[in-house]
Amino acid sequence: MKLHKYIAIILTIILIGGCTLNILIYLPKKEDYYYLQDGLFTVRTEDNETIYGYFSPAPPNSPFSNITILFFHGNAISMNNVADTAMLFHDIGVNFIMFDYRGYGKSTGTPSEEGTYKDAEAIIKYVLSLTNIDTNNIFFLGHSLGTAIATEMTLKYKPKALILAAGFTSIDDMTDYYTTYSFPSSWFVEYKYDTISKIPNVSVPILFIHGTADEVVPYWMSISNYSRAKEPKKLVLIPNIRHERAYLFTTQEFRNEITNFINTYRN
Repeated sequence: MKLHKYIAIILTIILIGGCTLNILIYLPKKEDYYYLQDGLFTVRTEDNETIYGYFSPAPPNSPFSNITILFFHGNAISMNNVADTAMLFHDIGVNFIMFDYRGYGKSTGTPSEEGTYKDAEAIIKYVLSLTNIDTNNIFFLGHSLGTAIATEMTLKYKPKALILAAGFTSIDDMTDYYTTYSFPSSWFVEYKYDTISKIPNVSVPILFIHGTADEVVPYWMSISNYSRAKEPKKLVLIPNIRHERAYLFTTQEFRNEITNFINTYRN
């Protein structure tokens, strides 16, 4: 059964049964052990959850050693699934930091929209306290669900620039996309992740990247977000590339666009 038909059936059951759709937004992958041990750290959130993160320093003598990428991953993975992404950015030559939201990996708690924001804030405050990175050259990178969290954090912390890969406009729009009829998402989803309403308020450069064969988030959503964003901004559509990070992030186009973007806007 195709994904959109499956989700439409689930939505119908949820609507009739009076349940919520939150279970489809968060599919946390839990872990007992992290493959990447060197560089592993923890922070505490303001509501006392423990969040696990990972820091990979830039290679010695890299021309990008003053650049740090803070990565916000999607809704159905953990840091164990992102080791290849850490290696990609190590090869590019930047510092790379990622983390697991509450309920993901070994992080404690149960995911929620407000909770993911609190997790990200705790990580950002930790990153800003580090003395071995240039805090004026931090780029936020979000993929899928992570694009909404990265956008919210950009409004609060104003990184050097923002990169949104395979991003959606809002949960409400995603609900409409996967159903035959337009229902208010508030009927069965308590979370908004309303990126498109926040994008006009972002005052840093934004790079939008999306694969045209994305089977989860339609690429027109990146076009819509792009249309609402301020300059400077750039939209890159990569032909025949699907949603998953394993497809999108491994393309030469992705690597080239990321490298050019950070080189353009770094200090």
